[in-house]
This record gives sequence, structure tokens and C-alpha cells, in this order.
Amino acid sequence: MPTKTRKLKSLIFTLAGEQYHCQAIDVQLNNNTSEPTKTSTYCPDGDVAEEADADWQLQLEYFADWTTTGLSTYLRTHSGEEVEFSVDWHEDDPNWHTREEGRVKLRAPSRGGAAGVTERQTLTLAVLGEPEFSRP
Repeated sequence: MPTKTRKLKSLIFTLAGEQYHCQAIDVQLNNNTSEPTKTSTYCPDGDVAEEADADWQLQLEYFADWTTTGLSTYLRTHSGEEVEFSVDWHEDDPNWHTREEGRVKLRAPSRGGAAGVTERQTLTLAVLGEPEFSRP
């Protein structure tokens, strides 16, 4: 099978029903779930594999937007809330289009930066459970 690659040029990032992908610089969904833990007993077929709990994170880097409808303002004013998110990768190509969606716990972003530089923010949000994967 030939190698198939595609650069990340297009995605749709939605948080609580609002689209914020035009502010996004980097959107990553990280699976930090541990491998199952194997425990052996003295029974002949006594190996047991205990599955780890799902541990996912939504990692964002974006241009700060403190306007009334901006992502920075939304995160700051809704910190601690649980909301729906979705990310559609490669939505412009039906062969590559995939969606991940689920719930995240919001946190207020950090603020500040160097003088004369466009304000950017990075934030990692805890995903509650395992996100749902689909091919819309």
C-alpha cells in the first residue's frame, strides 16, 4: 500500500456550540491513557489485564481574543464548567474527514506575554472520558 499523507490545513473547532477555529494555531487531542496493568495469580490461566481509565486532553494554542465573543473571554467567564467540544479534521476532503467529540472541563487561560508581540495563549483541557470518533 502506498504512503498517504496530508498536511493539516483545515479543521473546525467547536466549543459549547461556537466555532473558534479561526483563532486556533494548534489543536491536539492527546491520548494519555495508560496501558492495561497485567496481574498474575497462581491459577493456571490466572493472568488478568485491568484496563486503565480513559485519560484524554484537548491541547490548544490560539490567538488571544478578549472581545465579548472571543475564546479567551469565554474560557475566563466559564472556568470550571463542563461543555461539549468537537474537532473536525480535514473537513474539506471526504476521504480524510474525521471528527472527535466529547466533553471538556473548562479552565481560565493564563495571560500576558512579551511587549510588541501578538498575544497568544496555550491551554490544556481535561476531556471527560474518551472522545467519540466518527467519519461524518
